[in-house]
Amino acid sequence: MECHSSLFTPFLQQSNQIGFRQNSKAQRGIDLSGNKSHGKNYGGKRYNKGYVSVVFIALFAALALAIFSLYDAGIVASERIRMQNTADNVAYSTTNMITRDMNIIAITNRAMVANQVAIGQVLALASWANMVQEFAGNLETLGDFARLIPVVGPFIERFTEIIYQASTKLKNTL
Repeated sequence: MECHSSLFTPFLQQSNQIGFRQNSKAQRGIDLSGNKSHGKNYGGKRYNKGYVSVVFIALFAALALAIFSLYDAGIVASERIRMQNTADNVAYSTTNMITRDMNIIAITNRAMVANQVAIGQVLALASWANMVQEFAGNLETLGDFARLIPVVGPFIERFTEIIYQASTKLKNTL
């Protein structure tokens, strides 16, 4: 076999100079001694087949880890967004409930103030009616003295009595 390889050596050297690819037995995995080797022989060093499988296994493991990390980061981000939305909804609902409660308190306060104003107005009106009745009573007393005046006296007395009776009815109504 060595003689065959020595026969091809000038041809191989010539093909390398021309630029052809070498397709020797050494590159096809055949030992120059005729035995088939399981690896390629480059420059006297033998490389076994399958070393690429180890690299691919490491590459696939790293790729799987990266995909899992990306998936896990997506799940964590989704969970954070869901928790933030829940917190926002709780804050909005609480604010809405407190706002409604404060509106009810404000309406109740206005009603209480309106009630107090109405009570004040009724008291003021009752006080005014009492004062008018008191004034009419004093006027009626003066009318009693005015009856002594000829011609106009009985008219003034009757007028003061009517005023006193009207003020008494007004006071009793309130």
